[in-house]
Amino acid sequence: MVALIILLQAINFLAIRLTPYGTKFVWGPLLLAFVLGGGIAFYLSKILSDDIKGVLRKLINGARAAEHGEKGDPINLARHDEFEALAEAINGLMDRDKAIRDANEDPLTGLANRRYIMQRLDYFIDQKVPLAVMFIDLDGFKPINDEYGHDAGDEALKIVAERMTACTRESDIVARIGGDEFIILFKGLEDEEVLKERADKVLEMVGTPMWIDGNRLRMGASIGIAVYPKDGEDSESIVNASDEAMYAAKQGGKNAYRFYS
Repeated sequence: MVALIILLQAINFLAIRLTPYGTKFVWGPLLLAFVLGGGIAFYLSKILSDDIKGVLRKLINGARAAEHGEKGDPINLARHDEFEALAEAINGLMDRDKAIRDANEDPLTGLANRRYIMQRLDYFIDQKVPLAVMFIDLDGFKPINDEYGHDAGDEALKIVAERMTACTRESDIVARIGGDEFIILFKGLEDEEVLKERADKVLEMVGTPMWIDGNRLRMGASIGIAVYPKDGEDSESIVNASDEAMYAAKQGGKNAYRFYS
């Protein structure tokens, strides 16, 4: 939507400045028809110079990056006109989005961080949404980190993060809350049998050997599961319950899961 607005504003400006028809030519319905019908590409190619088209392309790409929260490069336009003003506005949006990402994202894995997962838990609990929290502690990570170095350890964490994301639904949230500890929030899911299937899948994915710098490495996971509202009435109590269940799984032999009880 942001890209479309920027595009329409730019076309409006260009049509007034660069065509002999002035404002009489710039009709909203006609512009919308151009966009929806695909005629905009033909229109731009006819009336805009390569320089203007390049500027517009930068604006559109920047607007799309801002719209989707992507880490786009700043738009640098030394033009002292409306285009530069639009570029500055888009840069402001991207800076704001970057600040939000930095506050809510784990820098190593790109997953959500503890702050974000707790915020989402608070929100869903306020809305009385049933959910489950899976607390995951990696088994065998420290020996990898100690023997092969921090770079190998970081790579192992990134691989595990990708695997956990791959075995969850789009509505689930995977977070790294520190070190080798992760949380998966399953929104709207409280069925024990389904949660067992999900836990088995996580154990399988984490336990699959990985190759890092020519070394075949393998880890396991201890998993604790707590369900809202059965196991707690707020985010802290739910996370603490899942943490306790995780320690029970670890004490019971590791590479296993336990439900809070």
